[in-house]
Amino acid sequence: MESPKIFVTTYNAYNSGKQFQFGQYVDIDGSLTYDQFVDHCEQLAKESDPEFMVTDFEGFPRVWYAESGLPSESTYEMIVGYANSEDQEMVDAFLVVTSETFSDWSDLENKMNEQYIGQYANKLAYADDLAEQLGYFAAMKAAGINESYFDTERFLNDLECGSEFAEENGYYFDLNR
Repeated sequence: MESPKIFVTTYNAYNSGKQFQFGQYVDIDGSLTYDQFVDHCEQLAKESDPEFMVTDFEGFPRVWYAESGLPSESTYEMIVGYANSEDQEMVDAFLVVTSETFSDWSDLENKMNEQYIGQYANKLAYADDLAEQLGYFAAMKAAGINESYFDTERFLNDLECGSEFAEENGYYFDLNR
């Protein structure tokens, strides 16, 4: 994945048509502390009291992008956490299915891992695995009932009606946890 970065300029440079002359992409990869990041952006601006504007972003979820001003310290830390994440696709999927807000990267990561169920090819594969985990097939076998009588599609329908899970891009989460 590409390194997270934002294109930083100022409203003054933008309004005078010089945003590309004075602006540039700045990496948000954790190589700078937040204070160092702000200092770096101020040096780029070459203005005494810059009013920052971010006109583009790359390599991180849209939910953390804002055009007006530099990212807050907590947003900066979220983007750094994302940059260092081992599974950015899972983070992307989680951010689509959750409606929660997070105070910091650790909070997001803990909640995501707590709610993560697994990765499946489709909903039926998830329902079949869940039925196995819950012991439905073992109970049927112990009762002398052929497990092919288990209706996975109806079980899936019940799961969907009860909002027991959310899926995005093959990643499954239990939002009730």
